[in-house]
Amino acid sequence: MKLGRISDDLRKEHKGFREWDLVANRRDRQTILQILIDGRETKAVDVEGQPLPTLVYLAREKRPKFHHNFKAGALNALLRVSSRISDSPIVLTVDCDMYSNNSESVRNAMCFFMDEERGHDIAFVQYPQQFDNITKNDIYSSSLRVIMEMSNPWTLAFAYVMIAKYAYSLGEFLLCGGTVQGWWNDQRMWVYKRLTSYLFGFLETIFKSIGFAKSGFVVTAKTSEEDVSSRYEKEVMEFGAASPMFNILATVALVNLLGFVAGVKRVILNMQNEDFNLLALQIILCGLVVLINLPLYQGLFFRKDNGRMPSSIRYQSILVAVFAYLVALY
Repeated sequence: MKLGRISDDLRKEHKGFREWDLVANRRDRQTILQILIDGRETKAVDVEGQPLPTLVYLAREKRPKFHHNFKAGALNALLRVSSRISDSPIVLTVDCDMYSNNSESVRNAMCFFMDEERGHDIAFVQYPQQFDNITKNDIYSSSLRVIMEMSNPWTLAFAYVMIAKYAYSLGEFLLCGGTVQGWWNDQRMWVYKRLTSYLFGFLETIFKSIGFAKSGFVVTAKTSEEDVSSRYEKEVMEFGAASPMFNILATVALVNLLGFVAGVKRVILNMQNEDFNLLALQIILCGLVVLINLPLYQGLFFRKDNGRMPSSIRYQSILVAVFAYLVALY
């Protein structure tokens, strides 16, 4: 280690090391492979007579015209060598920036691979890094700090900002003569506008700027039937027209509903603090989206009048939402 290179004695002892004498350029060389200790031999023991593992020296092939892909390329080369020599199901990578002081880490990783239900879907396990010996002010910004967890009391400070914002908005709305339900409807429509009309307007402006589309004006119906007026007076939302905007709203609502149910189920069944810290904020966010979209769920599944969501949009949004959920799940 102090030499920073292989000693002359070792170079003479192993043929693989001597091949470096034929290499003129480190970036243009053939593969150099040498089995230093063959664990399959009975003579491969230490000074106490204990068997030694197989030790292989590998310098992979490099050519100027082909990218060597750094560490990923080295790991691929080691996998190929391992498959020919030991055919081990597990490969543990240890490097200057990948090490573990926990002797049980390999066993813990094996639990993932040997899991009867999900083990066949897992090919790679990496544990989070812990940074040591960082200066007080972290001059090189080498750490990754987790600012807040839901179980941390300091979370209340951030929650206070959000609660104060919406409380002020509600108070201002009430002072102007509005109602709590009217304020809630206002929040819902802001969400709907951001997902639909603002999005379509933005895309149309971009396409028009690059010459792919022209501005158009769609004339909407100015008359309404008696049942439409009746639903409006009862403050029942109208979804009767087939529109791509409703596709977006329905899909987003269903994705959040699936995520909310899955998150609550996971927290209740596992009952672990780690799951709560990981999912609490996501569950709250999905829960708020679900509450905002209650009229939309009614239009999708429960209403029987002509103002319900068209069947085509219902089926399309369900398919897209389920597909998105399964992709995220697996």
